[in-house]
Amino acid sequence: MDKLDPGSTALLLLDLQKGILGIAAGGPHSAAEVVSAAGTLAKRFRQLQATVVLVRIGWSAAGGDALRQPVDRAPPLPAQLPPNQTRPGY
Repeated sequence: MDKLDPGSTALLLLDLQKGILGIAAGGPHSAAEVVSAAGTLAKRFRQLQATVVLVRIGWSAAGGDALRQPVDRAPPLPAQLPPNQTRPGY
């Protein structure tokens, strides 16, 4: 792999908050593995004085401003959502 220039490279970490990681269950990596890898990457980027951006995507409590994409069927949900977490529209 080519070296990355810390002056022109940024690390974007999207939706790693409580609730989102639980919904992604069943992926190739556990939530703990994803958070650990993200933390390792962020630490190294900061050591190199590269930009680290944490993004939390959210909607209103009622979910009225959430994107609604047409799909053939609803995505599979985990057997149980984390406490105090809901998915508007489902």
